[in-house]
Amino acid sequence: MKILILASNPRKDLNLDREIRDLKEVIKKSRNRRELEVEDALAVRVGELQDLLFRYRPQIVHFCGHGSGQQGLVFEGNDGGEQWVRAEALSDLFRLFAENVGCVLLNACYSEEQADAIVNHIDYVIGMNQEIRDDAAISFSKGFYRALGYGCSIEQAYEFGKNAIQLEISGSSKMRSAATEEIRKAEVVEAIQQTIIPEHLKPTLKIKPTLALDAKANVIAPEQPLSHATRTAIHLEIENALEADVTKQYRDRVREYLIDHRLTDFEKIRLEQLRKNLRLSVEEAQQILEEEEEALQKARDEYEEMLIRLIEEGLYPFSTETETNLQQLRQELQLTDLEVENVTQPVLQAAEKDYQERLRQQKKEHEDKSQRYKQELSRALQVEYPPSQHVADGLRGFWQQLGLKEEDVIQIEQPIRAPLEAKYQEQLKQRELAEKQRQAELELKRQKAEYESKLQRYEQGFARAVRAEYPLSQHVADSLKSFRQQLELKETDVAQIEQPIREPLEAKHQEQLRQQELARKQQQETEYQQRLKIYQEELNRTIELNYPLTAAALKYLEDYHQSLKLRVGDVERISKPILEQAEAKHQNKLKQQAEAERKRQVEIEQMRQKTEYTNKLQRYEQEFRKAIEAQYPLDSFVRHGLRQFQQSLKLSDADVAGIEEPIIAPKEAEAARLKQLKREATQKRQEPAKQPLPDALRGNYAHLEALLKAGKWKEADQETGKQMCLVMEQPEKCWLRVKDIEQFPYADLQTIDQLWVKYSNDRFGFGAQKKIWQQCGSPRDSYKFIKQWKKFGEAVGWRLEGEIDSKSGLITERWKREQELTFDTSAPEGHLPSLLLGQLDLFHVQAEGILSLLSRLDV
Repeated sequence: MKILILASNPRKDLNLDREIRDLKEVIKKSRNRRELEVEDALAVRVGELQDLLFRYRPQIVHFCGHGSGQQGLVFEGNDGGEQWVRAEALSDLFRLFAENVGCVLLNACYSEEQADAIVNHIDYVIGMNQEIRDDAAISFSKGFYRALGYGCSIEQAYEFGKNAIQLEISGSSKMRSAATEEIRKAEVVEAIQQTIIPEHLKPTLKIKPTLALDAKANVIAPEQPLSHATRTAIHLEIENALEADVTKQYRDRVREYLIDHRLTDFEKIRLEQLRKNLRLSVEEAQQILEEEEEALQKARDEYEEMLIRLIEEGLYPFSTETETNLQQLRQELQLTDLEVENVTQPVLQAAEKDYQERLRQQKKEHEDKSQRYKQELSRALQVEYPPSQHVADGLRGFWQQLGLKEEDVIQIEQPIRAPLEAKYQEQLKQRELAEKQRQAELELKRQKAEYESKLQRYEQGFARAVRAEYPLSQHVADSLKSFRQQLELKETDVAQIEQPIREPLEAKHQEQLRQQELARKQQQETEYQQRLKIYQEELNRTIELNYPLTAAALKYLEDYHQSLKLRVGDVERISKPILEQAEAKHQNKLKQQAEAERKRQVEIEQMRQKTEYTNKLQRYEQEFRKAIEAQYPLDSFVRHGLRQFQQSLKLSDADVAGIEEPIIAPKEAEAARLKQLKREATQKRQEPAKQPLPDALRGNYAHLEALLKAGKWKEADQETGKQMCLVMEQPEKCWLRVKDIEQFPYADLQTIDQLWVKYSNDRFGFGAQKKIWQQCGSPRDSYKFIKQWKKFGEAVGWRLEGEIDSKSGLITERWKREQELTFDTSAPEGHLPSLLLGQLDLFHVQAEGILSLLSRLDV
C-alpha cells in the first residue's frame, strides 16, 4: 500500500517535518511495515498536485497544513505565498484518480467541508470539524497509521487515531487554522471560557454511500473485530511511545512558545499545567527551558555571525544564491521570520550605510576619472584626427586603466569627436573630387594596357590548354571560345596568337597516334595470354573440387573458355597435361583409401575386443563387491567360485588384483579400526574416567578471514591449506594424508567452511563442494565412483577436457594445476578451496579421505 504525504505550510508556523518524521517512524516500527510504502512532497504547489498523483499512484493521500472551511485548503503559490483550493476543485481532482485512491486524510482545521465533497468519489475521507491543535493532529496521524501497520481496517485505524489524541494530548498547542498568530492567541483565551469539542472528537470519518463490498483490496481491509492480542499490542506501543515522549512533548511546547523570544504569563501558566500533567519535576522543566533558550540564542548568534562574515567578505548586497543559502541556514537553525528580522535589522542597516558610502565615493572617483580621460582625449584628437591605431590603443589602455566602462567612454567621446568628424568628412570630399579628375586621364591608358593584357592572358591560357591536351576536345575548344568572347578579342588577333603554337604540336600528335596503335596490338596479345592463364587456374580448381569431371563440369569449362574468347587449339594444349596429372593422382588416392579402410577395420576389431574385456572386468568387479558386501573375509568356497568366474571371463590375475585391492583395502582398514576400538575400549574400562575437553578451535583463522573479506582468493586458498596442516601438526608439508583428513577436528572444519561461505555469498566452501558431489549421485561402486568423481571435477572447474597434447597430437583430459585455477568470483561454484587438488588423481586413496571430510559437514 502506497501512502503519499502532501505537506504545505507557506506561513512556516507548523511543525510538518516532525509530523512526517513521526509518521515514518511509527510505520517503520509496525508489524506490517513492509506492506506500507511512504512517499512525501514538501512545500506542495497547486500546479504539482496532478503530477504527484500521476507519479506515485498512491492508495492513501495524506494532507497536512492549514484549512479554513469554505475557503478550502492552503497550498503554496508560484510566488511562495498562499493559494487557496476550494472543495469543488479537490473533489474533481480525486474523481479523476478514484481508480487508485481509496482513502484521503485531510489533517487541517475546518476540513470537513472538503471531506464531504471528496467522499462522493473516494471510499473513505477523514476531515476535521473544527480547529485542531498541531500536536493533536500529529497524535491522530500516528495512531491512525500505527493501526494500519498492524493490519487494521480504515474504520478501526480511525478509532485508534482518536484514542491516540485522548492518550497523548494535554495543554494547548498551535492550531492548524488560517488565522494569524495574534488572532489565534486571542481565540485560545476566548475558547478557554467556552465549551469546546474535545480534540479527539474533531476528526470525522466520511464513508462513500455507495461503497461496494469488493472495495479495493490493496487499500481497504475488511471490517473485522481486532483480536485481543492485536489490540493489546497496539495499546502497548502507544503507551511505550508516550512514556518515551514525555520530555519531548514538554520540549516541543517550550520551543513553540519561545518562537517570539519570550514567554507570556499565559504561556508560563500553560507550561506549568503541562509539567504537572506530564509529571515532570520543577528542576527537569527548568533545565529543558534553559536548554531551549540557550539553543535558541546559539542559533541566533550563529545566524548573525554568518551574516557578518558575508558582509565582511564584501558580498553585500547579497546575490540570489547567497539569499538562498541564508534561507537554508535559517531553516536548518529553525529560526522564525521575527527572529531573523531582529538579528538582521541592525546588521543590515549598518551594512547598507557602508554600502551607500562606498557608492558615493565610487561616484566621485568615477567623475574624476571621466574628467581626466576627457582632457587626455581632447589633447590626443587635437594633434591627430582620426587617431592612428597606436593612439587609439593608448586611449583604450588609459580608460581601462582608469576603470571606466565602455558606455561611459562613448558618452565622453561623442561631443568631442562630432565637430572633428564633420571637418574630416569635408576634407575627404575635396580629395575625392581631385582623384576623379586624375582617374579620367588614366582610364584611356588603362584600357589600352588592359587589351594588351587580355591578349597575353589568352595566349597563356591557349598555350596551357594545348600543352595539357592536343588535339583539343570539344569541351576545351568551347571553353577557349567563351574565354575569347569574355575578353572581347578580335578574331584576327586570336589567329596570329594560335598559329605558331599549333604547328609543332600537330606534328608531335601524329607521331603519338602511330605509337598508340602499336601498343594496342601488344596489349591485346598480353590480355589473351592472361585469359589463357585464368582458364588454366579455373581448370585446376575444378579438378581439385571434383575429379573425375562430371558432364556438368565439362560443360561449365567449355562455356567458360568460350566466354573468355579462347581458341580451341590453345585450350586443348594447356588442358592435356593437367588432366593426365589429375588422373594419376586420382588412381593413387583410390589405392590409399583402400589401405586406410583395411587399417580402420583392424582398429575397430581391436577396440571391440578391448571394450569386451573392459565389460568383463566390470562384471567381475560387480560380483566381487556383492561377495564382499555379503561376507568378509571370504571363505574358500566363495573364493573358488570367483576363481572359476575369472577363468570363464578369461581375465588376467594382474587385472583382477587391480580390481580387488581397492575394494578390500577399506574393509581391512575398517577391521583394523574396529579391532583398535575394541582394544581402546578395553583399556578405557580399566582406566578411571576422564573429563571430556571442550571442542575448541585448534587453528587461528583471523588472517584467513581478513584475506577472504578483502577478496584475495588465491592467498586465502593458500592460507586454508597452511592452517589445516598446522592443525594436524604438519607445518613443513604442503599436503594432507588421508589419515589427517579423516581425523581433522570438526570445529575447525566448520569454521573454515563458514568463513568461505560468508565472504563468497555461498559460492565457495567445503559445503558447496559436498552439495555438488551429492548431485553427482555420491556412488560407492568403483567404476561409477571414478566416472562421477571426474564429473565432479568438471562441475567445480578442476578438470580439463578436450586438451590437445603438444607432443602426441592426441586429445587428452587431466586435472588442472594450481596456476590454472580461477581465483575470483567468476569461478564455478565449489571451485575453492582447492588445497586437495594436487591429490585428486589418486582416486582409491585420497578421494576416500576427501569424501570423508565432506561427509562430516552439515549442508
